[in-house]
Amino acid sequence: MKTLYLIRHAKSTWDYPVADQDRPLFTRGVNDAHLISKHIGQLGVNPQKIISSTAIRALHTALIFAKNLHYPLNNIDINPDLYDFYGNQLLEVIKNADDSIDRLMLFCHNNAATSVVNSLGNKPVVNMSTCGFVSIEFDILHWSEVKKGNTTLFLKPKQLLLT
Repeated sequence: MKTLYLIRHAKSTWDYPVADQDRPLFTRGVNDAHLISKHIGQLGVNPQKIISSTAIRALHTALIFAKNLHYPLNNIDINPDLYDFYGNQLLEVIKNADDSIDRLMLFCHNNAATSVVNSLGNKPVVNMSTCGFVSIEFDILHWSEVKKGNTTLFLKPKQLLLT
């Protein structure tokens, strides 16, 4: 059994004249990342490996999640292939994951996130919101065999703010 946790980076800001990869999180994004990560921690989410896109907004989101999930910050991998907006590279990262990892958490971007969630999960998602979290379980031994799995959780920050 393999479990994929897929997170779209939290809300970023356009207020600074920086390259796309260097855009920081907006205050709301920081708050949303804490909200979602603390909630999933209470649900027992415990990744064995965290990998983030090279973009500052994705990496900052990953750092917040790691801190709140008690995952060692120095064990976060940074992979430029997750700076993907179509989904092909994201899917390759998943398929090439180390088979010793059963619970993989990836921080990525849209439209790649929505595309991969819809191709691998069994519950359609119209749009992965910023800081959206999806958990998909696969009845496989090797990540290279990844195919349609069972979407076990889909969370958006607004869902938790309404409760």
